Amino acid sequence: MAEDQDVEIELEDAQKLVASGKSHYVWVLGPINTDILKMKLDTESEIMVMHPQELLQSTNPKALVGETPIFVCEHGVTSFFLAEKLKPKGVNARSLAGGVDGIGR
Repeated sequence: MAEDQDVEIELEDAQKLVASGKSHYVWVLGPINTDILKMKLDTESEIMVMHPQELLQSTNPKALVGETPIFVCEHGVTSFFLAEKLKPKGVNARSLAGGVDGIGR
C-alpha cells in the first residue's frame, strides 16, 4: 500500500505541483483532444502526449518526459503501471488517481 501512495496523486495535489512548475501532465493513452483534457484537469498548462510503448522501449525515458511528470490516462491503470515501470530508469512519475474518469467522484 505504501508503494501506491508514492505513485498515485489526487487531482488537487497534482494541480498544485503543475502550478508550481515542479511537474507537468503527460497523457499516456493514445490520441486525445488536449483542450478537452485541460478543461477536465482545470489547467492552462500544456499537456504532453506520449504513447506508453514509446516510454517503455526508450533507453532514456527521462529525456522524453522529464524527471517528475504526472501521468494521466482514462482510468488511472496505464498511468500507474508506467509510473512504476519507469522508476528504475530515473523517472519519478506520479499517476493521477482514478484517471480522468475519477475526477469529481
